[in-house]
Amino acid sequence: MTSALSAKILLPQSVSNICASASASIVNDLPRSLSPASSLSGTSPPKLTAISPTTPVVATKPKWSRQMSFQVPMYRAALEATKTSVRYSRSLLSLIPTSVPDSIQVNHVKLPRRSDIHLDGMTAEQAQGDVDAEWIVHGPAVNAEWKRLRGLKVSKPKVGATPSPTTTVSSSALPKQLQETIVLYFHGGAYFMGSPATTRNLTTLFSEHSGCRVLSVGYRLAPENPYPIPLFDAISAYLALIDPPAGSGMPRYKPEQIVFAGDSAGGGLAIALAIWIRDNGGTKWKKPAGIVALAPWLDLTHSQPSFHLNTLDYIPPTVADPSHITPRRSHYYTTDDAQNSHPYVSPLFASDTPLDPSTHLPPTLIQLGSRERLRDEGLMFAADSFSGSPVRVEVYQDMVHIFQAFAARGEEIAVKALSRVGEFIRNVASTATAGEVEAEGEEEGVVSHPTRKGFLYVSEGSVTEIGRDGALEIVEEAREQLLSQSLEKEREKSGRGSLSEVEEKIQREMEF
Repeated sequence: MTSALSAKILLPQSVSNICASASASIVNDLPRSLSPASSLSGTSPPKLTAISPTTPVVATKPKWSRQMSFQVPMYRAALEATKTSVRYSRSLLSLIPTSVPDSIQVNHVKLPRRSDIHLDGMTAEQAQGDVDAEWIVHGPAVNAEWKRLRGLKVSKPKVGATPSPTTTVSSSALPKQLQETIVLYFHGGAYFMGSPATTRNLTTLFSEHSGCRVLSVGYRLAPENPYPIPLFDAISAYLALIDPPAGSGMPRYKPEQIVFAGDSAGGGLAIALAIWIRDNGGTKWKKPAGIVALAPWLDLTHSQPSFHLNTLDYIPPTVADPSHITPRRSHYYTTDDAQNSHPYVSPLFASDTPLDPSTHLPPTLIQLGSRERLRDEGLMFAADSFSGSPVRVEVYQDMVHIFQAFAARGEEIAVKALSRVGEFIRNVASTATAGEVEAEGEEEGVVSHPTRKGFLYVSEGSVTEIGRDGALEIVEEAREQLLSQSLEKEREKSGRGSLSEVEEKIQREMEF
């Protein structure tokens, strides 16, 4: 990996040095109890403490497989070393394999942007052109039929390659299994890196586990294209499916056929898109059948405690390219920090009205790792901001950000998570309405029904319902821990002031 980093993408020497030394020092950075022969399936679950009888808290040291124990610190080191350069951060993703197995069909398409829609902060010129996207279809039978209809071979373009033009096939000409559910997918990458190609390790598995087609969207990236341009591209992609332009020859799908999905920033974008449709769609554009968000980035203000506490996670706490970051701008996605609390930027600051179903989100699955920085914003989004909506949160023991990507290499708990994603998609996209699905869930219970609203804690061998109160307690305990750490640091730094004075100062600073 070191030679690939230094030779292939010409990263700074500091990056190569970090990656070269990471394996030598890895034992100091990882769980002491991990032996070279251990694996996820071969280790017993760590002993848990509890803040209530039903709310488990992660152990001090995580239990990871050998694969995760090696790779997570490598990711952390590489991302930390490149955070001062947009170019170098993007170059890291060129190391991600983009090839697909023979059972996967990849087909490039272009989706027309909606020049009739205007978002504040955009110019008319920015609303022109097309959004690049790719269809992902899994299954030898589906793949063979797709090839027959289109006369194409499996496409395996390099990252950054220009998609070849394609011919539209009407939905009536497609096999029956290709007329059903569509997953509209938005890749992660903090809104400034990534592409449909670099996310194939997830989109191919989404298609495999759900049995659905996946349309992966290549929205424009910041800092060249900051908010609201990525949201506009997401809107255009959805409307290209449910309300295609007249004369485009594109098939028209029903909102009930579509499930939004995404990881990290893409998960946040999927939820922001659903909120925008709720607020602006009226009777013309309806909400999708459901949403799947893997570790969605819902709070660009970083107001939740896990972002500051879960330092074992590999995502860096800041970006710092001096060409773009200023005292008034801490993210590439927004041009000014005043935008960071906008509900379409940080959906944590949006809300529903519990007794008004028109304000609710469709059935939504959020998967989080208990060790990741974005854990608490996902919990608070479901427990507080959208407490009236059918949002289901699953917290996976000891897992880090987007641990589901490890499923491509056989990580058992990651495979389990994606299996649950597939089950969720199949259920919300059934012929039943969202309300009927929720009613069925009431009878079957939270754990047994894949779309039932609730808060679950998932470990290697069990799934436990912790409830809304348990989710709030996890966040509150983290908040108290962060307050305690901040208090201690402030006392050490100041060397003066009474305990009550210092504590009062810290509490004022931590009012989220």
